[in-house]
Amino acid sequence: MDYTPGGYSNNTYDHLTTYGFELALTVILETGIMHHADTPGQTLGLPPYAVDFLKNVPVVWEETKFLAGYPGKDVVIARKNGKRWYIAGVNGENMEKELSIDLARLGTVPANIVLIIDGDGPRDLQSTEISPVDGKLNIRLQPYGGFTGSWE
Repeated sequence: MDYTPGGYSNNTYDHLTTYGFELALTVILETGIMHHADTPGQTLGLPPYAVDFLKNVPVVWEETKFLAGYPGKDVVIARKNGKRWYIAGVNGENMEKELSIDLARLGTVPANIVLIIDGDGPRDLQSTEISPVDGKLNIRLQPYGGFTGSWE
């Protein structure tokens, strides 16, 4: 599949997807050469924690797990590089939804996960730390929204 993630500006086309969705695509879509659809200035204008995430997200994975999803509705993928797990999910529908992701399928459940999630609006991001409850990551996704996270 040839798809370029990281479209944050609306200069040419209005985006249906949120910044969280675009950021999540850097983990969900696999490519040996990660390049972004936007200008460096637009990408560097993201919050510092999002820029740091983009600087560190690998393009080579040792393990990939499908955790949840249905075509056209949503997807959650976890990928491992070294000792670090990355998780990302997107909502492909124009409605808010709650997902409960079973992290035990990864063989380990972290005590805490630092997530980047959508903020109040489609162009807002926020960083938050979540503790899985009973091995599950419970997360709310905005319409056409997404999230990313990682832990070691």
